[in-house]
Amino acid sequence: MFINNVAVQENQKIIFVVHSLGGLVTENALCLSRTSPDKHIQQVGHCTTAIAFLGTPHFGADLASWAKFGINITNIVKRANTDIVSVLKPGSEMLANIQNGFHSILRSRMKEGTEIAITCFFEELMVPVVGEVLCHLSSLVLLLLTH
Repeated sequence: MFINNVAVQENQKIIFVVHSLGGLVTENALCLSRTSPDKHIQQVGHCTTAIAFLGTPHFGADLASWAKFGINITNIVKRANTDIVSVLKPGSEMLANIQNGFHSILRSRMKEGTEIAITCFFEELMVPVVGEVLCHLSSLVLLLLTH
């Protein structure tokens, strides 16, 4: 199996460490690997043994409104993709589909005895002013980097 042109042994373990939107991309990628007709793509899902989620908005984020603001500013300079922000809104249909598919994989793997170890890291307390500014800046940087 090859991931980014690197050969991966069939029994090799894959551990994902993902941040923010990358966590949602990883969940969706694992769903797609399960239904892929290509054996090497299926192996990505089979070899995944653990995922560490860092600040992943599994069920949406109120930051979507701030990201929308960032996109409006970015649009002054260049055209930005607003679809990414709509995925992050709580209640998003696409986000619900990703979560349902990923939870289905987790349940199946549990029944098979090949569970994926999951660890989630997230902020519980906002640091007044500084935390809010850093949070909004990181969202804006993320948006700029994804376009």
